[in-house]
Amino acid sequence: MRIALNLAASAALLMLAGQSATADPCREAFMKVKTDSKPKGPTRSRSVSLTNGKNPSTSMHLSNGAGDWMTHPTAPSVGPWSLEVGKVLYVSSDQGKTWTKARDMNDPGHDPEVVRKEVADAAAAATNLICGTDEMDGLRHETFEADIVYPKMNMTTREKLWLHPDTRRVVKSHMVMRMSGIEVETTQFTEYLPELTLPKP
Repeated sequence: MRIALNLAASAALLMLAGQSATADPCREAFMKVKTDSKPKGPTRSRSVSLTNGKNPSTSMHLSNGAGDWMTHPTAPSVGPWSLEVGKVLYVSSDQGKTWTKARDMNDPGHDPEVVRKEVADAAAAATNLICGTDEMDGLRHETFEADIVYPKMNMTTREKLWLHPDTRRVVKSHMVMRMSGIEVETTQFTEYLPELTLPKP
């Protein structure tokens, strides 16, 4: 009986050792970043985009960290502004002076939990994952780079994230998205703000 127990214990230890040896710390760290759902508070993000390698444009995205946000173009500055407040999407054609309701945003496709699960599933299946470090603003940032497929949108991406060494938050991202023959390359820089007030439509 004792011999059988010893053999079972040895087998369990070997199994655990095998799992430990095959664990991928790079993928585990990447998944932790991609699935982090902790409240991050208000943010301001500046994005620079290229469509099929030309027509550069920049935009600003403001989020209060509780689900409400506003996006508007900055260069060129023409184009509609978008604002979501209380699961209702509004648009403005006069740079935020007046707002018109576009539609409700309470469909399942915009449910935060549904979106988080889709992101987590796509990240878990990521390929060509690379973990490294980059120097930025005098600090060494941890980086994650991977090919990710989003089947629901029929979109493939090559994504790179920069993690601030002190806050452990993503402060820069670079993504090349390919969908329906169109390639969009976007670089985004994110600031974390102490407070933020969005317009009231």
